[in-house]
Amino acid sequence: MEMLDVNELAKRLGVPRSQVYRQVELGRWPVVRVGRYYRFPWPGILEHLSNGAFRFEEEASDDRSS
Repeated sequence: MEMLDVNELAKRLGVPRSQVYRQVELGRWPVVRVGRYYRFPWPGILEHLSNGAFRFEEEASDDRSS
């Protein structure tokens, strides 16, 4: 399984490192802590983002139908 550090994940997603740390603080992304370092399972991140994107679309469409 491919594991990414904070810099690699931020680069792949095109977001600032601070956003990666924020998602970790909020408990939104799968992460493994190794000492003081974070490692992110890339397949788990992709799955999480895919699931989150679909839920967001469903919630948005529910709001519009009200």
